Amino acid sequence: ISKQQYRQSWRLQCVLTGLITLIIVVWSTVSTCDERLTLLANWFGLAATGVMVLRFAPQLYVSLFVHQGAGSISYITYFFQGVGGFLNLYLLVYAAQEGFTTWAPILVGSSFQTLIIVVCGYNDWRRKGKELPEDRVGVLELE
Repeated sequence: ISKQQYRQSWRLQCVLTGLITLIIVVWSTVSTCDERLTLLANWFGLAATGVMVLRFAPQLYVSLFVHQGAGSISYITYFFQGVGGFLNLYLLVYAAQEGFTTWAPILVGSSFQTLIIVVCGYNDWRRKGKELPEDRVGVLELE
């Protein structure tokens, strides 16, 4: 796929996301929260949960089997996003008493981020002091 095709795909995704968001905002503003809107919102919550799996599963795979270390992942960013996500999850479940489809994407995303950073940290700790494999020579790794 060419660079131009990637750009076109990105623009299409942005336009579609914007249009869908606008339609849902207008729909929810001018109508009551009827069964169809609730069903659509729940479907989007489940879809967002699936997207979180698709987003983080490849990174977990790479961290476990390919690089077996953090590589370019920021420990601090993933730590704060993971821990902050669990704090947000607590507030959504217990304080706001939101439904499952509202907090499921946050649970999945925070779990993946925390698992990825734990796996990377363990692998980096285990490898500390050992020589890098040939395919990792020249890769910047922060200690």
